[in-house]
Amino acid sequence: MEYFTELVIYYPLAGQDMAASVWFETWSECERVLRAGVFDVIYSDPKDVHVGCEKSDVASGSIRPRARPEHG
Repeated sequence: MEYFTELVIYYPLAGQDMAASVWFETWSECERVLRAGVFDVIYSDPKDVHVGCEKSDVASGSIRPRARPEHG
C-alpha cells in the first residue's frame, strides 16, 4: 500500500527559520526529486537547507483489492 509523502524543506530566511512542503503520492516520487539535486540550483548555500521525505499515515491508494473483471 502506498502512502502520501511530504517533501519537507527547512531553510533560513532573513534570520528566521522557515519551512515549506510539497506532497507526493508515493515515497519514490519524493526520492526522485531529492536525487535530482534541484535544491543545489535553487539555493546558493545548500548547507543551510535541510530537506527530507516524510511518509504520512494517509493512504494514497485504495486499501481494497481491485475487483475481478466480470465475464459474460
